[in-house]
Amino acid sequence: AVASNSIGTTLGGDLTFTTLGAVPSVTAEFADDFDTNAATLNGSVAPNYLPTIAWFVWGTDTNYGSASDIFPVSETNNTAFVALSNAVIGLLPGTLYHFQLVASNLLGVTPGGDATFMTLGSPPSISGEFANGLNTNAATLNGSVAPNYLLSTAWFEWGLDTNYGNVSGTFPVSETNGTTPVALANPIGGLSPGTIYHFHVVATNILGTTPGDDATFTTLGGLPVIGTEYVSATTTNAAMINAFVAPNYVPTVAWFEW
Repeated sequence: AVASNSIGTTLGGDLTFTTLGAVPSVTAEFADDFDTNAATLNGSVAPNYLPTIAWFVWGTDTNYGSASDIFPVSETNNTAFVALSNAVIGLLPGTLYHFQLVASNLLGVTPGGDATFMTLGSPPSISGEFANGLNTNAATLNGSVAPNYLLSTAWFEWGLDTNYGNVSGTFPVSETNGTTPVALANPIGGLSPGTIYHFHVVATNILGTTPGDDATFTTLGGLPVIGTEYVSATTTNAAMINAFVAPNYVPTVAWFEW
C-alpha cells in the first residue's frame, strides 16, 4: 500500500500472493473388468481450479501408442479428484499392457505414473490323468483340461512308450469354463493283455500347446497261476490228481503231466 499527504508519501512493505491454479494432479491409476481382449482403465484427476482435459494412453510398452477420447474435468472441482474410467477393447489375450492417465490445463501437462495390467488368457492347463475301465484289450483314458479363458482343443495320445503313436479324436473345451478343469474321457480298444501302456492328454489354444504328464496303465492279463495240487482217491493202480488254476483274465488251457 502507498499513502500520501502534504508532508510526504509513505510506501508500505512489499507483500506477495499467488493466484489459484496449478497443473492438474493425477492419481489412483488401476485397471479392472479384465477379459481376454478388453479391460477398463481407471484414474483420478484434480483440475486445480482450471478447466482441464484428461485422456488415457495404453500399449504393450511405455511408448503406449493408443489413446482414448478426451475427458473434460471442470475447474469447479478445484483440488478435488474426479474419477475417470475408459473401457478399451481389441486387446491381445494373455498380454501385459502398460497405461497411464494424462491431464492438461493452461499451466501444463501432467502424465500419471506408468501402470500395468494383464489380459486374461494362457495356454491350457492339464490335470487329473488316469485310466479306468481296464480290460484285457481295452481301457478308458481320462484327464481334465482348463481352457484358461480361450477356446481350446484337446486329445489323448497313447502307446507302448512315450513316443505314443496313437491319437484320439479331438475334444473342444469352451472358453466359458475359464480356469475350471473340464473332465474328458476316451475309451480305447485293440490293446494287448497284460501290457503296460503310456498315455497323456494334449491341449492347445491360440497361446500355445500343453502336453500333459506321462501316465501309465496295465491291461488285465498275466500268466496263469497254479494253486494247490493234490492227489485223491488212490488205488493200487490208479489215482485222481487235482490242481487249481487261475487264468488271470486270458483264455487258458491246462493239463497234467505225470
